[in-house]
Order: sequence, then C-alpha cells, then structure tokens
Amino acid sequence: MNYWPRVPLLIVLVGIVSVGCSEPRKGSPDGGGSGGGGSSGGGSGGSAGGAGTGADDGGAGAGGEAGSAVDASTDGPPPGLQPILIRGGDPNGLFLHMRMAGEGLTEFEGRLVTVRTGFWPDGRWSSGQARIIDGRFSLEFPQGHEASLYTQKTVLFDVDGDGRCSPGDAVWNDFSATPTTPELMERDFGPGATGGIAATGGFTGPAGGGRPLDAPTADDCRRIEMCAPYAARAFEKRAFIDQIVRGEGFDAFEGRYVRLAARTAGGATKLGSARAKVFGGRFTMLLPAGIPRQVAPELLWFVDADGDNKCSATSGDLLGYTAPAAFDPPANEPATVSIGPAAATVPGNVDVCAAFEAPPTTTVTGAGFAVDERHPFFVITRMPSGARLGAFGTHVSGGALPAGLTFERRPGQEVVWYDDASGIGECVAANAHTGAVSTAGADPAGNLTLPITDTRAVTTPGGDDVCAVINGCL
Repeated sequence: MNYWPRVPLLIVLVGIVSVGCSEPRKGSPDGGGSGGGGSSGGGSGGSAGGAGTGADDGGAGAGGEAGSAVDASTDGPPPGLQPILIRGGDPNGLFLHMRMAGEGLTEFEGRLVTVRTGFWPDGRWSSGQARIIDGRFSLEFPQGHEASLYTQKTVLFDVDGDGRCSPGDAVWNDFSATPTTPELMERDFGPGATGGIAATGGFTGPAGGGRPLDAPTADDCRRIEMCAPYAARAFEKRAFIDQIVRGEGFDAFEGRYVRLAARTAGGATKLGSARAKVFGGRFTMLLPAGIPRQVAPELLWFVDADGDNKCSATSGDLLGYTAPAAFDPPANEPATVSIGPAAATVPGNVDVCAAFEAPPTTTVTGAGFAVDERHPFFVITRMPSGARLGAFGTHVSGGALPAGLTFERRPGQEVVWYDDASGIGECVAANAHTGAVSTAGADPAGNLTLPITDTRAVTTPGGDDVCAVINGCL
C-alpha cells in the first residue's frame, strides 16, 4: 500500500510536531494539474498546531486580499447552494487567499459549480458552490489554501444539470503548491478551444492555450460528494462563526509575520489563534468557527518586527489590541474586522504578550488498537465550537500510538481519531476505525495526559459525526 505524507514546498515547522516531507499522491505538483482523475493512496505526514511556537520558513505566506468578496455585510449564497466552508489547518500555519472563477461560459448558464480543496485530515479543507450566471462565476475562500503545501484542488462543473457528480460532467484537479501571486492561489476557467470547459489561467507550466477538462472518475465523485450527507447542516445557524481579520497600512513591516490571539472579554477563554505574513503592506487571517455569536471578542496581535518569533514590548515589535462589537449575522456570514498600525494602541490593563505565552498541553496516548499497522492513523483535536486546535498523522505499532502527540490544551476540547483503512486520506465510516472523547470532565488547569483506545465510536461527545469532523464537513 502506498503511504504518502503531506508535502511542504518549504518545510514549515509549526507547533510541537513537524510536517513530514515526500511526494504528492498523484499528479505533477506544479504542472497545473489535469482535467480528470481522482486521488488514491493514503497517508499523512502529520502536523500539530497550537502548543508552542516554531521557526518561520521565510517562504510564501498568507497575505490574503484586502476587500475580497467575502464580508460580513454581504448577502449569503442563493438558496440551495452550499456556502463557503473553511475548516481545519494548523492555527499557527500560513495560508493563501484562494479564488476559483470563470467567464465566457454562457453555454453552461445556470449550471452548478462545486469546489472542494484539501489534501489530508491534518490540513485545511475548503468547499463551496456557485451557479454560472451571465456566463460567469466566482468563489472566494479567504485563507482557504495552505501556503507552500501541495493541496488537491477539485472543481466540478455540473454540465448535464442533474445536480450531482456523474459521467456527463467536467472536472479539474491539481495539486500545485505554487501561488499565483504571493497572496493568492487562483484558477480560472472558460470555454475550451474545441468546446466544453477548459482551465484557462492561474496554473503554472507551459504558457498558452487552455487545458480541457475531462469527465469525473469515481474517485472525483466520491471526493466532491464526501460532505453530501451533512449538506443540511451547512444552513443551520451555528453558535460560533468565522472571524476574518484584515490588516492594511503595514508597509513598514513588509515580509514580517503577524500573530493573532482571540479571546473572550477579560481574557477568560482563549478562542483561537492565527498567523500571517505581510505582503504589500497588508495581510488576512481567518479563525474558522472562532467567534461566539453575539459575543464581543478581544483581538490581540503583534508584528514580529525583529524576527525572533517572540512577542516583546521592548524589542521593536508592534503590539495591537482591538475589541470588535458582538456580531449576529442572519446566517453564518463571517465577522470581518480591519486593523492598521493606528490600532496598535493598547489599554494599560492589557498584556498583549501574555496572550502568546506557551499554554498548557494535552498529550494523547493510545493502546488497544486492532488495526493494520500499515494504515495511516489520524488524531485530531478541536474546541467544542468546532475550531481545530491541531492534528497528527502517524501509524499504530503493537496496537499503540507513538509518543509525542501533544497539542495545545483548551477546556472541554474533543479528540477524534480514525484508521485510514481505505488509504484515500478521507474518513469513510464503512471501513474506518473511528473514535472520539471529550476532556470536559478533566481538571481544566495544567497539562493533561489523555489515553484513548479503539472505541469504534462514530459520533463525538457533542453529537457530531466523526467522519464529518475529520473530512471538514462541519
């Protein structure tokens, strides 16, 4: 069986556990991809986020686009379309703004376009739908693509109009890790030279001409429809919404890194963290499921001006604080806030750097797993809100997990896991050993060692489907 780790273009050491390096599962990583062909093989390189800090790679980072189409003031998608959903990813990782767009597609007017990107359960998943109107469509995913990592991007056009993935449709896949610009990962589509739909821009490789799309394979359809059983959940009014933080006017800190911590008022509960790199004086950060609805959070941040990856009020770092108002959107639109150097005024009773001190940890141990040791084994931890804290891909040996599965600790966090028996990098309940446990009953203070075993649980203590959580569907 093939075992393919997640692959960084430039290895990013973030958190306690590092990311492994190898080749992508399928396709030329920077050749722009291909029309058809699904994903096969299985595995993980593993990464864990949250606990501690790491070394910056200096490579392509997460700048984002100021003023993108996703904003708290915009209307939601038309009824029936799956909204933009971005889940998973290392909270201290770097991400790119991602755009999928097309024009000149009047032949396919009204047809549905579905996007699903992501590579492994320990990475970031992005998905969403749009319809072709006046020959055009555009889907924006703020911080939806991991920077410097080969990530599968699948775009399905419902050519035959039956509302599902079928042989009469057209699909695009690629794994490229090379951004279109330092801030943006983009793919453009238009009419093919000989009919049909073609990828026309955004990919790397030989210039000139579009690349025709092919009919989807069974693997493509499985991937596109992975979250279909949970489609109705996308329209539920969630207790936690995404927070987008856009920074502008940071030209004096070009190329430096910015770190953000979100918490409830007074610092009682840490809600999430994010990291970005300044490009063109701006940056964007995303906290998936990071902010409670109708609760005013505190956002603390610093620009690492001296490049030592530490927060300091005396070494030239720029420290900032903002307290946006509570937000209660009609659906699940993200709360968006803009900051600039002028927002670097910090109240006298607020210690910004304290928000970035090393937190307590949760160390996961495990025994009693009756699984094939050749299968990749994934362990993921998240907040009760659904916000991802970290993930790790490994192997079981002698029925036990290896040492070192250590994550940032938060009160009430859940830990879910599964054995990738299918070898496709996605959780399939029919042939996966899954499990879940909550730390809600543990002492909330200090470090925690959490033993897990082969429970075969298919739902989390909070009632969510384990595979839906792992696959970024919720």
